[in-house]
Amino acid sequence: MADESIDEFYVKILKATEKALLCRFGEQEEWIPKSQIVDAGTEVASVGDEGPLVIPRWLAKAKKLIA
Repeated sequence: MADESIDEFYVKILKATEKALLCRFGEQEEWIPKSQIVDAGTEVASVGDEGPLVIPRWLAKAKKLIA
């Protein structure tokens, strides 16, 4: 059974492409596929935006954002 949990992080968008966002998570920078962003009312989508970003827990673990 897949882990369907999600996690919310405060991020700043550094770069954006058609398919992904380069986000700063504190001191760490990671590309996050737009297809994996959970639509939970987040308004971070463009370069310079700051705010909450919700992603699946499996992705947060893969990017080493959580243990």
